Amino acid sequence: MNVVDKEIVSFKGTRQGILMSIIEDEPLAKALDVLTDKITHNHQFFLGSPISLDLGWREVDEEDLEEILSIFEKNQLRLLGLISSSQNTKRIAEHKGLKVIIGRLGLADHAARKKYDKKHGSPMPERKREFSRTPPVEEKDRKTQELPSPTDDTIMIRKTVRSGQTVEHHGNLVIYGDVNAGSEVKAGGDIIIIGTLRGNAHAGRKPGRVTSSIVALKFQPTQISISEQLINKFDKKFLTSKQPIIATLKNGKIQIDIYG
Repeated sequence: MNVVDKEIVSFKGTRQGILMSIIEDEPLAKALDVLTDKITHNHQFFLGSPISLDLGWREVDEEDLEEILSIFEKNQLRLLGLISSSQNTKRIAEHKGLKVIIGRLGLADHAARKKYDKKHGSPMPERKREFSRTPPVEEKDRKTQELPSPTDDTIMIRKTVRSGQTVEHHGNLVIYGDVNAGSEVKAGGDIIIIGTLRGNAHAGRKPGRVTSSIVALKFQPTQISISEQLINKFDKKFLTSKQPIIATLKNGKIQIDIYG
C-alpha cells in the first residue's frame, strides 16, 4: 500500500493511533470499497490501533455513517472519532456517540468540495453556503482533543511492517518491530527500527533536512535513502553484524557505521 497524497484512502501512524483520510473527489461508494480493500489486506496492521477518520469537506448523512461504522465493526476495528469540515456531519456523528473535530488535518488531497449523487455517482453542484460558516480549528483547541495531531514530531509503531505495506510520517519514525522485505518506511526526519530492517527505509524526506539518520538493530535492507541520496548495495559486515547499524549523510554521501 502506498501512502501518497492523491490516494483515495491514505493513512499514517501517530502517537494516538492511526489517522486515516478519504479524499472528497470520489463517490463515497468507491471510497468505501477502497477502504474495505485496504483493511482486508492489512488487517493485522490496523487491529488493536485506535483509528481517526478524516473526511475533509465530504458531507455524509446517517446512512453513509452507518455504512462506515459497519465496515469498522465487521473488521473489529476501533474508530476513535472523525475529523470533518461539515457541521452537519459533526451533528450526525455526535448523535451516534462519536467524537468529532471540525477542521482538516490535510492527510489526503482535499481539493474538492463536492457532494455526490448516490444513484449516479456524479458530482452535484457545490453548496458553498453549507461550509461558509465552518470555523477554522485553532491550534490551541486541537491540542486538547484526543484525536491524532499532524504536529506530532515523533511517532512509534508497535507492529511489524509487512510486505506491501508503507508507513510514512512527516517527522521522526520509530518502528518497534521488523520492516519486512517488500515494505517501506518513510520519514521526514530520523528512522529507528527496533528490529530487523529488510525492506526500504527513506529518511530525511523533509525539504532541507540533511542531518537525518537510519538506525536498525539488524541491518539487512533492500534499499535506503537519506534526503536525495540512495543506495542499495551494502557491505557484508554490516548485513551480518550483531550490533546496531546507523546510516547517516556525510559530505553528500550515505555513510554506514556500527552504532555505539
